[in-house]
Amino acid sequence: MTHASGFYAGAWASNVDFTAAGEDDDGIDIELDPYIGWSGALGENAELDVSLTYVSYPGHLDGYDYAYTELEGVLTFADHFHVGLAYSPDIFNLGGHGIYGNAGVELPLGESGFDLKAQVKALRPQRCGRRQLQRLPGRSWPQLRPLRADLRTPTPPATARH
Repeated sequence: MTHASGFYAGAWASNVDFTAAGEDDDGIDIELDPYIGWSGALGENAELDVSLTYVSYPGHLDGYDYAYTELEGVLTFADHFHVGLAYSPDIFNLGGHGIYGNAGVELPLGESGFDLKAQVKALRPQRCGRRQLQRLPGRSWPQLRPLRADLRTPTPPATARH
């Protein structure tokens, strides 16, 4: 839901399964992320998008509560480039804050209706070392890929938020 002022609210959901073969079930089958934010133009060729998201995993069993809050800002410029920074005061509910940065480009592939998106990203957990992050079922942070490329259909401006 988007307002003419640039404010928006919504939710994103996905099925997930963090339990690896041979591990105890964590009860997590769904990720649900309600969010609010604002997006608007900054000058002629730039746009700022600031959002607050609560990342949650309903149905988790005791000892597997990874819910956290994230504040993110993304600056898009020259129609195709973006840089973003996100902060969580308690990333994955592990007792330490985390900072996530990304930069990328999204280019249309002619008249095909598809875009090619390439992005570099990094997560830097603070005070909750990499060892704790590795203990999360199904999350293998040392194997995060710093470069990602997607082929996707473009989303209309101010409608896709997450």
